[in-house]
Amino acid sequence: PVIGLPPDTRFYPWSGYTTVTNDDGMVLITGCLDIPPSGTLTVPTFIDSCLVVGIAANATFSGRAPLTAMTLPASVDRLEANAFANATALVSLTFEGDAPQTDGDVGLNGEMCTVYAQTDAIGWTNPWQGCKVVQFVRYRDPASKSIQVKVGCFTLTPDMETLEDGEWYVVQDAVTITNLAVNGAANLILADGATLTATGLVSHAGITVADGSALTVWGQGGGTGALVATGGSDGAGIGGGANAANGTVTINGGQVMAQGGAGGPGIGGGKLGAGGTVTVNGGTVVAKAAGIGTWDVGSGWGG
Repeated sequence: PVIGLPPDTRFYPWSGYTTVTNDDGMVLITGCLDIPPSGTLTVPTFIDSCLVVGIAANATFSGRAPLTAMTLPASVDRLEANAFANATALVSLTFEGDAPQTDGDVGLNGEMCTVYAQTDAIGWTNPWQGCKVVQFVRYRDPASKSIQVKVGCFTLTPDMETLEDGEWYVVQDAVTITNLAVNGAANLILADGATLTATGLVSHAGITVADGSALTVWGQGGGTGALVATGGSDGAGIGGGANAANGTVTINGGQVMAQGGAGGPGIGGGKLGAGGTVTVNGGTVVAKAAGIGTWDVGSGWGG
């Protein structure tokens, strides 16, 4: 999918956009006469210091290439009839915000255009205006120091007990889960402002990452998403339960606080369990063991 970075919210100079201003001093785009050779267009939040709130009816798009991909800022809350009727080559339409109000058919070709919406946005149906809707989420990659896009994430909910192999999950709100476990290799994105509280009962880790399994934790641009994992007696905050080794835990971002239960480390193996592999590439990590002779990160007591 062609999903751009969030539109710049600063003053944006003229770049081929034509607009109409409403009574509130906000603008609707009536067209763009300078589509770049890539065929992609990221609409700014402001044009000439005026907030962009929509696309006008029968907007025209022309330039050095046909318009194939477009990203609209969260400020866009309305689309007039046939807004995209003249964008006949459009295959990717990304919305940074909630589903906009529409005046009937906005002119999208549902057979060729896919709509992309953030996982925490509201008002979307699938299909929408005849187009397939695919949810996406952004996360920060510390290796490349860039913002990446992942489509097809599951939103983590309190009724989930297992993070499945090969899947990506995102924490969007305050979520509390007991005895959460990883089956295989899973990825977890901590959205800015969200908190996952994972608590293990007796002999369980807060998040069980058994030997042979792997958990990778990612943060977003602000790095304010949080994971609070607390192990039960003999269990790690993140890693193994009682008598169980840890697998592989990689933390790439977010704020991670891991507290072991009695005899368990913050991150690592449970009591009598080997420490496994723990790597921290980014974010803020506080790991604390409980009990004498137990590492904050590593093997549990006697492991």
